[in-house]
Amino acid sequence: MTLQASENEEFSEANNLLFTQDHLGNITKPISLNYRFVKSGTAESGFEDDIKLKYKPAKSVENRGVEVTLFSGDRNRWMPDFNGSKGNPLLTVFLQRDIHEMNRLTDGLWRHFQKRIKLALENNAKIKTVN
Repeated sequence: MTLQASENEEFSEANNLLFTQDHLGNITKPISLNYRFVKSGTAESGFEDDIKLKYKPAKSVENRGVEVTLFSGDRNRWMPDFNGSKGNPLLTVFLQRDIHEMNRLTDGLWRHFQKRIKLALENNAKIKTVN
């Protein structure tokens, strides 16, 4: 799907590729995708858990929905449904989680981290074709 310049002119090519491309357009029936999340490192104990995306396709993007289950048990975090989503909601989920983890671990301001990621995508992203 090609977006008109007026719809995406304020976003960089990297942002458009990640968030406004119709990544879900080829899903034509309800489907669940399961992702495995692995946290490792030396600052804290690691863990493994699941992230589940339940796609509810529709004839129009505006009616399309994705239900997100972020982790299980005590780690479960409520996530709103992604309605009218074009990009893969998992990208947004991971970026939001990373921003809040940086905030938690550094006592920094989450808006600062969000802005730095946004600026990096706007100004420093390198786009390459991969096979």
